[in-house]
Amino acid sequence: YDNYPVWGGSLAPDSPSLVAMTLDTVRGFAPNPNATGWMVAEQLIGAQGHDIIGFNPRPGQVKGWSAQTLAHGAESLVFFRYRAAVFGQEEFCYGVLDHHTPRGTGRKWNEAKDVYALAREYEELWLAPVEAQVALLYDMENIYAWQAQPQSTAFDFSTEAHRLFYPFWRHGVAVDVLSVTRILGDGVERSRTAAESAAALLSKYKVVVLPALMIVPDADRTMAVLESYVEAGGSIWVGYRSDLKDARSQIRRAESRLARLAGVTIAEIESLNDPLSATVQLASDPTVTADATIFREGLTIDSTAGSAAAKAIWQYDDSFFGTAGYVAVTKRATGGGGEVVYVGAGIEKSALVDLAKQTLAQQGVQHLSVSESDELEQLLRQDTSGRQYRIAINHGDAPANVPDGTELAPYEVVITPAST
Repeated sequence: YDNYPVWGGSLAPDSPSLVAMTLDTVRGFAPNPNATGWMVAEQLIGAQGHDIIGFNPRPGQVKGWSAQTLAHGAESLVFFRYRAAVFGQEEFCYGVLDHHTPRGTGRKWNEAKDVYALAREYEELWLAPVEAQVALLYDMENIYAWQAQPQSTAFDFSTEAHRLFYPFWRHGVAVDVLSVTRILGDGVERSRTAAESAAALLSKYKVVVLPALMIVPDADRTMAVLESYVEAGGSIWVGYRSDLKDARSQIRRAESRLARLAGVTIAEIESLNDPLSATVQLASDPTVTADATIFREGLTIDSTAGSAAAKAIWQYDDSFFGTAGYVAVTKRATGGGGEVVYVGAGIEKSALVDLAKQTLAQQGVQHLSVSESDELEQLLRQDTSGRQYRIAINHGDAPANVPDGTELAPYEVVITPAST
């Protein structure tokens, strides 16, 4: 994989959480589910561009990006490039050495040495497999269907995946980003009953995240597995417009089975084309508000379900959806200790961080307190000897504190033993 958080014309780097999600997606491409490690074939170290040159990485920033690739499962890394070329399409792709920098000198030469030193010092950590208890699942046919009919001028599938990835990333937990068929569609899984597949899924992942799954692949079987998974104690997060179409990309003449599993009915929908937005308020404290963009569903809760009914987490307060009493985000607990969280709007991702904390706590997934800035990434990892570490990377250009009060300088990487 070529890791370029910036490229030609970039005004600023991609956010750390978006880069993290991309790296986790690459890790999930491994042909063998039990495989470990992957390679960063190109890690940029200087300003890049073919014709237009983009953002120049700040001193120390590349060490943070390099450490991030290792933290998310890369076992080898090559800088692009060693020395900048004097001709050809990539002559403006600056490397460890610029066109005339003497070998063994320069800021980027020393930064590359710092990365190699970090790799050697924590070799046992980087060579250990990433153990995740949260899985974000996607399906390529679903993504293609969204590309054909985005339904909102603001829609992009990666934005929706990132919306539901970010709250868990903020708590320092590892997330596997995988194809649905990788988990539920291989030969071994198809030979099992739905209950057996659900038990196998729960034994590895306590939380399953399904962003904007408009087409549910192999829907009857997948739904049976998900229903059994929740009843057995797993947590599922579901994004809006889920289970809207069948495998032919035709609209289903039935309610969403994922909405039904969440204990809600979709009463109204509205596309929030750019730059439209709607305000939602926290059901437990209406003075706390957040913005919703891109798309929204007006949810109603099945009031006949009694103690098994979903609970409103975020609700609308506008003259249309608000007056009708519609809800934006809900959570339904199951008798077996499971839950279904339904995110029925493009709510700002930071508004879901506390809800993710509740899910992680309920599922007993070890996690970290949220740092003061989302430019500061934290991740829990075990090394090959089972020792656990907290990796903290300040991707920002200002000092930032981890929750224990330790201050990290801009772009600093700090690795410390984590308490268990």
